[in-house]
Order: sequence, then structure tokens, then C-alpha cells
Amino acid sequence: MKISKKTFGTLSNGKKVHLYVLKAGDLVFSLSTFGAAWTSLMVPSKEKGTDDIFLGYSTLSGYIMNEAFFGVTVGRFANRIGGAEFSIDGKKYPLYKNDGRNTLHGGRTGFSRQVWKAEAYEEKDGVFVRFELKSPDGDEGYPGNLKTVVSYGLTKSNELVANYEAQVDALCQ
Repeated sequence: MKISKKTFGTLSNGKKVHLYVLKAGDLVFSLSTFGAAWTSLMVPSKEKGTDDIFLGYSTLSGYIMNEAFFGVTVGRFANRIGGAEFSIDGKKYPLYKNDGRNTLHGGRTGFSRQVWKAEAYEEKDGVFVRFELKSPDGDEGYPGNLKTVVSYGLTKSNELVANYEAQVDALCQ
């Protein structure tokens, strides 16, 4: 098992984006801190060598322009919110419209266009990257401070593992 980290690129605001490459068993899994994105999964080929089975991009610029949301971790909401608003206990929350009259995958910047804090680690059965992102109250129109943690990894037995956790300090239904 092996973990490597390299620079994937730099955003226009000067923030560095990293790419983590995890190797375990017969698989090689690449993840970017931009959008906590799954950029590549190399698997043994039916013929010879390996094949990348993910739809994605080989450069950071591809993920910056990623209108199809390939490989990214979206949030605060996955899918569309019709009319770009919702209500909790009679209070309306207007959201940014990024899909006609609707909100798609969290809004204008959502989680897919953020640089996530990341930490790679190894356990006895696999290699992983733990991503963390904090979204403040009012971000994209959503209530409450939200802490999101996602962990992605590979096991020695060729399993891809994904774990999602989120905690918000406001009432949500």
C-alpha cells in the first residue's frame, strides 16, 4: 500500500490544489482537494496493463470548468431544489439559482468548487484520504454552520470505500 501527494495546480486566488494517489491491491485511486474529487481509478485491464474507469479530467482546469460535476463531492444538497428555495417551520430560505430557476448541487460554488482540507492516512487494511469542509451559516442561503467530513480509500482486497459525515448546528428537516 502506498500514498503519494503532489500539486495538482494553483487557483487564481493563489490556493494550491493537491492530488492524492492511493495504491492498494490492484487499484490506483486519485483524489483532488478541489471538490474532494475522484479524478481517476486505475483497474487491471481485460487485455494488458490498466484502464481508468472514471469520467473526469487530467488537469485542475478541467475540474474548474466541470459543468457535468464529474467526480466531485457536491453539497450542501445533491440534486435540484425546485424554485431555488425551501422552508423549515414556515421560514423560507432563498438559494442561489444556478440551474435556470433551480439550485443544483448546492449552488453557485457549492462544495464542488471549494478546496477541502485533506489528510492521508493508512490503516492495516487500506489507504485513505479524509477531507473536511466547513460551510458557515448562510452559505449559498442554507441555515446553520455545517461541518462535512468525507473519507475515501482503497483496501488491500480491492474495495473502494466511501464514508460521509455531516453535522449542522441548526434545525433542518
